[in-house]
Amino acid sequence: MSDIRVNTISDAAGTGPVELTKQSAAKAWINVNTSTNGIYSSFGVSSTTDLGTGMFEVDFTSNFSAEKGYTANLTGKMNDNNTNTAANNLCFTVYNMQPYSCKSLIADRTGTARSAYLANYTFHGDLA
Repeated sequence: MSDIRVNTISDAAGTGPVELTKQSAAKAWINVNTSTNGIYSSFGVSSTTDLGTGMFEVDFTSNFSAEKGYTANLTGKMNDNNTNTAANNLCFTVYNMQPYSCKSLIADRTGTARSAYLANYTFHGDLA
């Protein structure tokens, strides 16, 4: 059996990594504290905007092929400890999906809008 080991697969010009455009890999993702708009790590995200308690916008570096032409998966937690509280059971709702951005609403199980200590967004779809 053979192994292929590389650090970077370069584009045809040899000037950068290959961009995934038609594969099934995530095209964008971000780990963010929506209370402070502090980004822990990201890929394919150009900026974020805090739109108020529990409301957040993610802007992409490359447009998706069409409005609602991608999926958004969101998870997170309310605090940085292992306490299982009502506020730690968050519900994520995606709205206003555009090729260039996505907005979300984060609420606890009572329906109260909350900012999350850690919000994880992953986006899959074809890029334009």
